[in-house]
Amino acid sequence: MKKTGHNAINKQATTSIVRAEATAPKSGKKAGSAVSSCTSVKVQAFRTEKAMKNNEDRIPQLAADAVKQARAITLSAGRSVVEVVDGKLVETLPDGSFKVIRLIASSTSVAPEKRFIRKAK
Repeated sequence: MKKTGHNAINKQATTSIVRAEATAPKSGKKAGSAVSSCTSVKVQAFRTEKAMKNNEDRIPQLAADAVKQARAITLSAGRSVVEVVDGKLVETLPDGSFKVIRLIASSTSVAPEKRFIRKAK
């Protein structure tokens, strides 16, 4: 899996700068024009990184909103929704009533980078 992040963005920006310097016209222009275009490439890469980080931070809220919207649409269409409520698998009906299907086993939390192997029954 390819890692992305600050190093990848910086490498990409550096590569773009080198290309800009290599392709800059050499006759009749000052060296400063290539430098100014390089600076704009760095700023653009930074803006892209910042925008990407902002969008990534919004993913959990966007997902929660999408689930709420899908639930509301399904119930308004006259269909039931199966969901987990307080450790129980519940079927919620369009009229607002609900039926408990069964209890759910408690979740197992695992620390990041820790390997967890489920035991066979």
